Amino acid sequence: MSTNKTQPDKKGFLESIKETIEEFWDGPKQDTASNVRPQNEAQTSASKNSVDDTKNKVTEKIKTESAAIKKNTLDSAAQVAKQTEAIKAKARQTPDSGKSAASAATKKAANKSNKPAKGKS
Repeated sequence: MSTNKTQPDKKGFLESIKETIEEFWDGPKQDTASNVRPQNEAQTSASKNSVDDTKNKVTEKIKTESAAIKKNTLDSAAQVAKQTEAIKAKARQTPDSGKSAASAATKKAANKSNKPAKGKS
């Protein structure tokens, strides 16, 4: 009988796992090394485009809202001016009522200052 075996040696469990891991490790490494740069460039340009689109949308929204705020402010200012003008016109028509209210307030203030303080002698 010969000392050479006719059948191949069976691999152990750990050796088969090691080979499987090496296959997985070597396979994706070759694919990713060649594709990483173009994928990153594509993602970067897509990100830049989406950022630019979002920036443009926000800028336009700010412009439209600013214009609306300015319009509302101008409308409010015009309304205040109209109301002020109406009050002035009313005051011009009845000058006695304004003077009497002012003189009444002056008399009331004078009466308060002329009263002696309570509890002090």
